[in-house]
Amino acid sequence: MSMQTMFEPTTTHGTQNGAPRISVHQVQNLIAVIIAEAQLLRLDVPKDDPSYESTVAIERAGR
Repeated sequence: MSMQTMFEPTTTHGTQNGAPRISVHQVQNLIAVIIAEAQLLRLDVPKDDPSYESTVAIERAGR
C-alpha cells in the first residue's frame, strides 16, 4: 500500500468525514523509521553539537 493510498479519505470500515485510513501497525512502522533515522544521525553528530540533543529528544518521543 502506498503512502498516498494510506492517507486517502474513506468511508468504509466505520470511518467517516474523510478520516484517513491508516492502521496502528502502519503508524508504528513510521515511528520505527523515524527513531532509526534519529539514531543514525546521532552517530554523525558530535555530543557538543546543539542538534545532538534533538536526536535524543526524537528517539525519546518515539518510545
